[in-house]
Amino acid sequence: MSLLFGGLGLTLGACDSDPDAFPEPEACDAFDYAGFDPGPTLNFHEEVRPLFGRCAGSTCHGSPRSSAAGLYLAMPAGDTPEDATERARIVAESLIVPARTTPDLPRITPGRPDQSLLMHKLDGSHDCLGLTCPGGDCGLRMPRGGTPLSAEERDVIRRWIAQGARAN
Repeated sequence: MSLLFGGLGLTLGACDSDPDAFPEPEACDAFDYAGFDPGPTLNFHEEVRPLFGRCAGSTCHGSPRSSAAGLYLAMPAGDTPEDATERARIVAESLIVPARTTPDLPRITPGRPDQSLLMHKLDGSHDCLGLTCPGGDCGLRMPRGGTPLSAEERDVIRRWIAQGARAN
């Protein structure tokens, strides 16, 4: 019996002193806004809406009643450039609001992509911000289970937010 517990003690002792048992988290790879140019002016209907549409499936952000985290990104069927009023309502009610997952950042802060949880979730830098989230879990990088948006696509959304998040 003492051999059994003696071996267990050696095993536990080895785990406790193993320097790689609890590695430090990797450095945050946040977007560098120092050289970021928010121009040229974007058109929401033509450039941003299609990107949001890719995230608006029925299981993610496409249902006004059951969208993940209450974030509804689907625009009206047959949306035309003239339908700016409905787009503006959706942006105001679903995007320019406090995030459900953390009280620390709104989903979008018009003019401030660096202070917009949506941008951090798309970039994958949300876990590096020290946010207060239920259970310490701020969720996964978006789109969850899908291919991340390319740097160019994320920059379209980043520029849109920097330009005031208008639903033109």
